Amino acid sequence: MICDFAKVQTCESIIMYHEKKVHEGKAFLLNNNTFSNRNRPSDYINVLNQTASLNQFVSKNKFFNCSINLPAFENISYEMFLKVAGEYLFEMGYSECPFVIYRHKDKDHHHIHIIATTVDFSGKKVSDYKDQYNSEKLSRDLERKYNLYIVEKKGLDRKRLSEINAARYSVSNAICKGFSQMGKRIDILKIIPYSFFFSIKSNPIDNNTLLRSLGHDKYNSLVGFLFDNKLFEDISKEKLIKLINQIPHNSRNEFEAGCKEKGIYIRAVYNKGKLSYVYGLKEDNFYIKDSKLPKKFSYNRLLTSEGKTFSFAEQRKFIQTLAIRTLKESHSFNDFRAKLEQRKIDVIVHENTSGIFGISYRATDIENPFIIKASSLDGVSYKDIIKSFEGRELKHENPQIADENHISTDIVSKVLSNVQPKGRKKKEEDDNTPRKKKKKKGRSL
Repeated sequence: MICDFAKVQTCESIIMYHEKKVHEGKAFLLNNNTFSNRNRPSDYINVLNQTASLNQFVSKNKFFNCSINLPAFENISYEMFLKVAGEYLFEMGYSECPFVIYRHKDKDHHHIHIIATTVDFSGKKVSDYKDQYNSEKLSRDLERKYNLYIVEKKGLDRKRLSEINAARYSVSNAICKGFSQMGKRIDILKIIPYSFFFSIKSNPIDNNTLLRSLGHDKYNSLVGFLFDNKLFEDISKEKLIKLINQIPHNSRNEFEAGCKEKGIYIRAVYNKGKLSYVYGLKEDNFYIKDSKLPKKFSYNRLLTSEGKTFSFAEQRKFIQTLAIRTLKESHSFNDFRAKLEQRKIDVIVHENTSGIFGISYRATDIENPFIIKASSLDGVSYKDIIKSFEGRELKHENPQIADENHISTDIVSKVLSNVQPKGRKKKEEDDNTPRKKKKKKGRSL
């Protein structure tokens, strides 16, 4: 059980958000102590605001907004949820404050929302001393009291609820995944016997059945081990790859639209001069870079497949990224041009009687190549390229130029002959140097 809370300034928007969920059939009112017989949102808001205004010294953080969340594989009755919420409010000091409790059904995990005032009916402010610590300690106590899933200090209490929800992927599958690796297999066998693993391998069972079979202690230890060794992430990665393989990618726009239809999060990011994709499954809180997936899913590989069409903006962005990378690897303009041609980018040279005055780029491995002027790209125009190679190409093409590190021995000897050691000057110089005359001191009378 995880209890998240925050102190807020107003309650109107929160109440109306919950009421909207009620209207959509995704939530319902579980309980309230605002003494409203009509159960209207305006009544809740009026009582909460009037109570919060009883203490003139409380100008901020007037309301306590809290959610109590269970893992996706665990469910309890409404009566049990009310008992847990009542004890939580009492121990946290909000039992004498007006509150409203909603039960939501819009997520895979079971949870409730509580909105209460930080001022009680007598106008006294509720103490918030160590409220975060008290909330966590209280959550563990309630888990033990009502025999709920225990969030252990090792492994799971540092996980967010979205990570714990990944257990709905079937703990049985994660166990089988761990058994495929010898080191993890030994650790798993310390928690469950081999015969039990063999039974779930041949006949997988759901998480609730597994919880009842192992008991809370073993189940908690097992799930904590699976989280710490990222075995749930491996399952998410396999699921993501399977979904992406089902999406056609004749163009980038078609591919990105297909990802969104499949519920896959996709975003192009620009980092250190390179473009790449970040994929994810929001419902599993799983996100991964394209570099950790098969190469065919990378940003650049999706663009360089023959027989595909891409927009002008897509080609421009890709050519600029590839040209900048190639420029850093090249030693001359001819080398730069040759390497780009190997990467299926044609460099078109524009020249007149005065010589070259510009260049353009064109992809050669797609059906609809656009000619992209280099002057419209940052860092890879003809002037930028020549400036980056200034001096290097000349030295490479004319080996007769003297090495800048070589100095003639005659020049060295001439320089050294004019250098005199420190100390007293030569005798000849001493004779020619005029000396200052000492002033005679006058005799005192």
